[in-house]
Amino acid sequence: VNDFIQGGRVKRVYVQSDAPYRMLPTDLERLYVKNGLGRMTPFTSFATGHWFFGSPLLERFNSFPSINIWGEPAPGKSSGEAMQAMEEMAAKLPKGIGFDWTGLSYQERMAKSQAALLYTFSILVIFLCVAALYESWTIPISNMLMLPLSLLGATVATSLRVFPNDVYFQIGCLTT
Repeated sequence: VNDFIQGGRVKRVYVQSDAPYRMLPTDLERLYVKNGLGRMTPFTSFATGHWFFGSPLLERFNSFPSINIWGEPAPGKSSGEAMQAMEEMAAKLPKGIGFDWTGLSYQERMAKSQAALLYTFSILVIFLCVAALYESWTIPISNMLMLPLSLLGATVATSLRVFPNDVYFQIGCLTT
């Protein structure tokens, strides 16, 4: 019948009778509710019933009616490329219809903007660890100059083997 919020959660209100008294839309004529004056009013004075066909399950996401779309990237494509293709298709939807990511896709989308900061911070931490290890500021600089060459080699080797540039590849570049 309605939705209300209790304790920060959306709760649903259902009007229901025993099974034999709720089989047909005409069974609404048996229901009465109190009006603003305290008198019993037939339910059919403000509601009607009719048969219709619809979804057996009504999903909600962020309190909006929604549908779930599940998918995976095609062979040889990364999850980022699949998400980009989905966003391009969603941009063509009519006004008032939107989309959002959940689960791992949401985490991947949020982490995408932080990749440059993560790489910069990791290089700084590695530099400081090597400086502490060798007790020198100049030796870590020569070690750090090898880093672009190793990343270039990993990228070229991955491209030649036609592997995707996904999260696993990026983590592998960070840990080498």
